Amino acid sequence: MRGFDNASEILLLERNGILKLNKQDGQGDRISRLVLMSNDGSDNFYNKAEKLITKHSPRVLGCIIESDSYELGSLLFGEGKIAKLILIDHKDAVSRVLLSIIEIKNEKV
Repeated sequence: MRGFDNASEILLLERNGILKLNKQDGQGDRISRLVLMSNDGSDNFYNKAEKLITKHSPRVLGCIIESDSYELGSLLFGEGKIAKLILIDHKDAVSRVLLSIIEIKNEKV
């Protein structure tokens, strides 16, 4: 999911459902969503993103990656596309992305 507004809307809808579910069966907290952000956003953008992530914590983890919005957008959505913020909203995909980041980090060491 690309874009701050789309991510915010989806997280809010999911949050309402999760709150109802937690009341019923007492599920524990876990990270199930990942917000990836490019490194070329404005201070205002990062402040808004931080508020969004904090509001939906602990199920949402935010990461700023070493890539600008043109590189991130082109990589994920095709040449010439821009992406400052990506919401990964499937738990298996979140796990794969986090494991990939760890692998890349370990290769650089």
